[in-house]
Amino acid sequence: IKFPASKQYVYVSATPEHYLIGSEINKYYKIEKKEEVKRDVIICYFRSKKVLRKKIAEMVKQNKDKRHIICNNDKNENTNLYLHYKEKYQINFELVSSDNKGGAYTRIVSDSSVDENIITTSILNDGVNINNEIDCVYIIDNYTQSIFDLYQFSSRFRKSFPTVYIMRYMMGNE
Repeated sequence: IKFPASKQYVYVSATPEHYLIGSEINKYYKIEKKEEVKRDVIICYFRSKKVLRKKIAEMVKQNKDKRHIICNNDKNENTNLYLHYKEKYQINFELVSSDNKGGAYTRIVSDSSVDENIITTSILNDGVNINNEIDCVYIIDNYTQSIFDLYQFSSRFRKSFPTVYIMRYMMGNE
């Protein structure tokens, strides 16, 4: 079936970009859920990477039988985290990024599931669902992502309600 050409477009998004809402060329219709599930979000402040890394390691070690996801929007730092946790704490993670699209990435995209602990970048912020049980999510907020990105990533989990820890570096006199 061939459809006739049209100059009209319909964009559908669960999380529309804030700069499109209210623009002159777009009509924005908001459809709200009657009931939204609340997630536990805990914001933690750290003065150093060393203390932040140690705290995440302690939390993962205390909950060995659970699934953990670390989101940090820095591929090089993620490689360092991966090696640090493996060598110092014997904690295994799989890296997921635009450079690391191995087994974990394939399962997320094809099966919407995470079967191991992962360290990821913002590659998972859009267009994926994670439908299996995830217990803890650690978002390392290194001031490279907006509040919309943080919200986007924490909403990838469709059938579980992990505790989301936003781990922030303190800047100056914070």
